[in-house]
Amino acid sequence: MSDDASPVKKRNPSSDTGLADQASDVGRQMQDAATDVAQAAVETAKRQAPHTLETAKSLVSEAGERLQDEARGRKSEAADFVGRIAEAVKRAGAAVESDLPFAAPYIRDAAAQMDGASAWMRGSDFRDMVAQARAFARSRPSAFLALTVLAGFGMVRLLKSSGVQRTERGPDRVTGGGEPIDQSGGS
Repeated sequence: MSDDASPVKKRNPSSDTGLADQASDVGRQMQDAATDVAQAAVETAKRQAPHTLETAKSLVSEAGERLQDEARGRKSEAADFVGRIAEAVKRAGAAVESDLPFAAPYIRDAAAQMDGASAWMRGSDFRDMVAQARAFARSRPSAFLALTVLAGFGMVRLLKSSGVQRTERGPDRVTGGGEPIDQSGGS
């Protein structure tokens, strides 16, 4: 066998070095391009950050204003509600004055206190009201609890008398297999 018949070609070491240099140059170019892109992104973020921050502040401020407007509206509704209750208590006091003369001054005082609370609600800032309610709850927890319970009972009575109709339920029924089943114990 001769060396001339061998299909294996000899490598040229100088061409291998040239390919390595080219690959190295391409790698450096890619690294430089990636660095440029990263720097451009950082610069864009730096330029946009104040605008983004300003937009976020604006959105938060707008949301806060909407919440405050809603709280003011609800506070006004609550003050009107307390004022209406005070008027109802005054009318009730006038109606029972002849039958229960000893109770009339207490009823008038209660109505006056409610009128004062209504005026206080209209004239106070919502944050001040919450702070004062917290301070009252901390200083007199039992009185706060009692007032909360009384207010709850008052709301229940008011809602019951406001004409809101509840639907009456018959015996408890559960459907099983499409047929109603009477669970009241009857057959």
